Amino acid sequence: MDILQLYEFSMAIGKSLNYKENCDSLLKLIMSRKGLHSCWIHAYQSNYCRVTYSIPAITNDNFPNCNKNFLKEIHNQNRPMWFPITDDIRQIAPLTLVSGCVAVFNLKDEGLLFLHNSKKQEFTEIELNQLGPIIDKFTLSLQASAAFIKQEQLLISLEKQNQELSDYAHVVSHDLKSPLRNIEALTSWIKEDSSASLDEKGTQTFDLITANLEKMDGLIDGILKYSTIDKDNSESYLINLNDLVTQIITVMKVPQNVNVVFINELPVIRGDKYRLQQLFLNLIVNAIKYNDKEKGLIEIGSRAVLGGHEFFVRDNGKGIDKAFNHKIFEMFQSLESDSQATGIGLSIVKKVISYYKGEIWLDSVLGQGSTFYFTLYDNGAA
Repeated sequence: MDILQLYEFSMAIGKSLNYKENCDSLLKLIMSRKGLHSCWIHAYQSNYCRVTYSIPAITNDNFPNCNKNFLKEIHNQNRPMWFPITDDIRQIAPLTLVSGCVAVFNLKDEGLLFLHNSKKQEFTEIELNQLGPIIDKFTLSLQASAAFIKQEQLLISLEKQNQELSDYAHVVSHDLKSPLRNIEALTSWIKEDSSASLDEKGTQTFDLITANLEKMDGLIDGILKYSTIDKDNSESYLINLNDLVTQIITVMKVPQNVNVVFINELPVIRGDKYRLQQLFLNLIVNAIKYNDKEKGLIEIGSRAVLGGHEFFVRDNGKGIDKAFNHKIFEMFQSLESDSQATGIGLSIVKKVISYYKGEIWLDSVLGQGSTFYFTLYDNGAA
């Protein structure tokens, strides 16, 4: 019978990551098999004393006046114990106890488990030793439940924060763009009205204002794209990257001295068109922006790898010092004092690749050019 009970008890442990369901599964079975009348779990710290579970259920789980020192003394023993019903036990009990005895088991960080039998005068060593290993496993299952609850709370908190950040980015972009447009319009009117009296220095000043306004507009767009690029859980669908990149090159302003070529046919992959557009667009724009050669060349290619594809965008431009290989993917990091550079493009690239569980790395030689390698996996979308 003891072996059967041990088997039943062990099977009741860890059936659920829900704290109450976990307790119900084992403790109701123990109470039934052992003829117990009540039980509870006492969680305590230096500043509070609380019952996290009880049979029968109680409405008030806080006990500010309970004897924490007595609970701490039991906890420090770190072994199964039993006590007759005395005033010390009654002071820490959430239920009215008249007679009998209680067995107490240490649940470590989860507190103390009390099992009450109103008819017995004592718990035998055999009973305590029988239940000890079962309660130890039960403790592990409670710790798993606590970790799961914390994880759920963290995820809920992160989702809320992400939504708030996304909403904030939209609001800020709207609120900032409106005055920017007004400043740009006013500047344009002043420039036109004063065109007759403006000298070369005055014209340059107005051009500088316009350039900075355009940069601010680009920064706002970049921040909004960066903050939302991995938030929208759009459905993935098949995309012909050869067609997608060709469309990007056709629409964007590629200088006449720069030639963009495909080394091989790009694959058809599953993904989201907007994200992949941002990925290739920013890499190509970056390759054009930092190309100082009379005849610029940008090469795009790919190869199949296990579970997906590896791509590269190669240029024969200025190249990047190895010391800055990681810095270039950080927000607002631009290696040159370009008035039009926002320092966001490569951050967006990295975020898109991270969304698809891929990696990006750089091979570059100063004066000779750079090659950005990155991977996209068939089942990598978040």
